[in-house]
Amino acid sequence: MDTELMQTLNFTAEDIEANRRGEFSERQWAKLPRPDWRRTLINLGYGVAFLVALAAVWLSWNQSGDLTNVLAEFSLYTAVLVIGGFALYFFYRAYERRPQLPSEFEVKCVTGEATLSSGVLSSGREVYRVRIDDPAIVVKDPVFAIPQDAYHTFKQGRRYQVYHVPGVGILSAETEPAPEPFVQSRNT
Repeated sequence: MDTELMQTLNFTAEDIEANRRGEFSERQWAKLPRPDWRRTLINLGYGVAFLVALAAVWLSWNQSGDLTNVLAEFSLYTAVLVIGGFALYFFYRAYERRPQLPSEFEVKCVTGEATLSSGVLSSGREVYRVRIDDPAIVVKDPVFAIPQDAYHTFKQGRRYQVYHVPGVGILSAETEPAPEPFVQSRNT
């Protein structure tokens, strides 16, 4: 077991044993992000506010009865479309950004060669990443943000088995054992 990886990624032997079984250790379970419903409720509030505004515009135009000229009708329909669009947008954001419950998290494993990269964000903060090139993944190889010391621990081109939670990050990792050297048999 690679103790340097264990230290830089902050996992234990119990953690990796649980991850190999597709499970979380108790320690990892306790560290999983918990739901924060504030952002979802704020987006729902905006969506409801835009629906109320939509109803107010519709009722005010219907009560005035002044839908005789084309400009008034166009203004009404434009307001309905814009306000309705904002309402749908905020309802969609509320759904899209709903927090995951810990019971929805799943341990995944990816195996392949490590490709390291680093860069600087517009804020000036340095970021370090490792991509695991897994030939079994057709769409897109997973890229993980890692601490700087882990960046120097992973070796470019070496094969790793990385246990992770999508959207959360790496749980544990280990170097994949080298395959047995091929020895051609001799027929005598």
